[in-house]
Amino acid sequence: MIQSSKSASTRTGTSVLKAAESWQSQLKVLRTDKRARIVRLMNKATNLFPDWVIGASLTGFAKPSLFNWFRPLNLTQLLR
Repeated sequence: MIQSSKSASTRTGTSVLKAAESWQSQLKVLRTDKRARIVRLMNKATNLFPDWVIGASLTGFAKPSLFNWFRPLNLTQLLR
């Protein structure tokens, strides 16, 4: 009787270890996937920089009052 409970606890311990390892590997994949999604999003935003500049330029040309907050003296502070 003692041997059978010992082997059952070993099997349970083994299955718990396998489940924990599986969970850890899945978590690692999810973290890697999340980082990859963030990198892809940032790459897209960076690649769209010329579009942001052109859009802001056209907006400033069409409606200059939207950019009244910007002063040339602030340029060096904005570039930091």
